[in-house]
Amino acid sequence: MQPGPVSTPDILPEGGKFIEATYNNPAGSRAYKLYIPSGYHGRPLPLVIMLHGCTQSPDDFAAGTRMNLIAEERACFVAYPAQPHEANVSKCWNWFRPSDQRRGQGEPSLIAGITRQVMRDYSVDPQRVYIGGLSAGAAAAAVMGATYPDLYAAIGVHSGLACGAANDLPSAFAAMRHGELPTGSGTSTVLTDGSGVPTIVFHGDRDDTVHPRNGDHVIAENRTRNLHKKVYRGRVPRGHSYTRTIHADVSERTFLEQWEIRREAAPPVRTPIRGGQTPRGRCYASSSNTGAANIKRFKSGLSEIQKGRHLAFVRKPQPRTGAANFRGTRYAGCNARNSLTRLIRASTCGRRADPGAWAFAGLAVGHAAAALFHHSCFATKYLSPWPL
Repeated sequence: MQPGPVSTPDILPEGGKFIEATYNNPAGSRAYKLYIPSGYHGRPLPLVIMLHGCTQSPDDFAAGTRMNLIAEERACFVAYPAQPHEANVSKCWNWFRPSDQRRGQGEPSLIAGITRQVMRDYSVDPQRVYIGGLSAGAAAAAVMGATYPDLYAAIGVHSGLACGAANDLPSAFAAMRHGELPTGSGTSTVLTDGSGVPTIVFHGDRDDTVHPRNGDHVIAENRTRNLHKKVYRGRVPRGHSYTRTIHADVSERTFLEQWEIRREAAPPVRTPIRGGQTPRGRCYASSSNTGAANIKRFKSGLSEIQKGRHLAFVRKPQPRTGAANFRGTRYAGCNARNSLTRLIRASTCGRRADPGAWAFAGLAVGHAAAALFHHSCFATKYLSPWPL
């Protein structure tokens, strides 16, 4: 998904400053952008480190999350480290490499160095330094919480993965697609009292880029022995339903918080079936819910149908296209042995169809309205449980 145009008011509220700087250490160099609120006059303020997702830049992430608007309202600093193409061709943080999962090495040392450089150059409250991210940035934030628990007061993980969820590229894809962890990762081990970092997790239950099970692994990585769990369920007015799970200590202080955003599938869309018989006596049908455009395509295929080839309109999933996740229509060439073709021919000609074939047809032509909860839908105030 390519980022859209950046709107200046979204990244630079009136009176604030959005400056660019660079940090260097033996592991390399990283540029970053820092938002300074107009209310900064020398008194210590909180600092939030925001780690962008793949293909993004600090400006993209600032515009998409509008964190600078929150920072202006709450009076806090926000720093956005930038991952260059040279470090990763897609500008992803390399959360899956062992060399970038250790304190004092690789990217963790660079992100921690940026944090400390801002704390040195400006008046920052050291007790209120936070880090959060989206997708690959969220996985990197989890790494930072595990490797620098003394530096960050809390972490926010939106659609991310736990530290140690992968140790190379193949295991990274396995973790992202299926929520599988490499042997010996240790993310399911309950930690001893006092360890771990306060963590908030957001994940969509239909995320097809990073499996929702990874949110559970992030919580497991930071869970301590003396926490009790409470589960709340609700729905945003005219919006998504959610499950909110809170892990609190004996004093009822929230230590871990997990939000699973749910997207119920829309009711099946009844689509018209147009059909008939070819001059050779073969049955054909078309099922479509895109109106006149598909009718035009349907008519253009009659010559093929008359040649004895059976065509059906099939919705083809196009990944990462936002709300219209099922976009575009294509012809699927079906022979007489294809179960979908047999179903369409049987239903059009009035014969009984095998019940199992209906399920196959539903997957093919009936799910256009079941838009998935999109991976990059970001909650701009996801750090709100911790006071700034």
